Amino acid sequence: MKKLNLLKLIADIVYYVNIAVVIIVPVVAIVVLLKINSAGFEYDRKQCTILGAGLIISSLLEFALYLALVYCLFLFRKIILLFQELKVFDNVVINLFHRIGKYLILIGVGFILVSCIPINYYYTTYHPGGFTHHHEFEYNFQFSIVWIAIGLFFQVLSEVFSNARRLKEENDLTS
Repeated sequence: MKKLNLLKLIADIVYYVNIAVVIIVPVVAIVVLLKINSAGFEYDRKQCTILGAGLIISSLLEFALYLALVYCLFLFRKIILLFQELKVFDNVVINLFHRIGKYLILIGVGFILVSCIPINYYYTTYHPGGFTHHHEFEYNFQFSIVWIAIGLFFQVLSEVFSNARRLKEENDLTS
């Protein structure tokens, strides 16, 4: 039980830190967008002046996927609570494993699709004697196979726990 309590502590810390991030990120994004609309901001010795629609859309979609990850962490914490109550082979645990797996697979596919959205922004560089306007257009390819693999692992755990529950029920009937 000590290891389960340690896992619960770690999951709680990670969950609450992510809840803080979920609250802080939109506030920072709004401040940055307002600053860009007024005077721009400097990044990597570039004065960014306009963010393209691709960057804004992909950022919003990635934030939505991040929220889904936080929800998966919430569900994982529920599983740990059920384990602490010794409800290991309960249908709720099996359904939560299955749901987490489904969400993680969708999150992995979502990250892959979002990475295909072209990112564009405008910036100005200043140099002796003047300035130059630039337009950047790039892709941010990410291959998020890890989330898909973890999702499949949770799906397998769901099946394993389902089979274990069935075998336990058969064993209880024969004894």
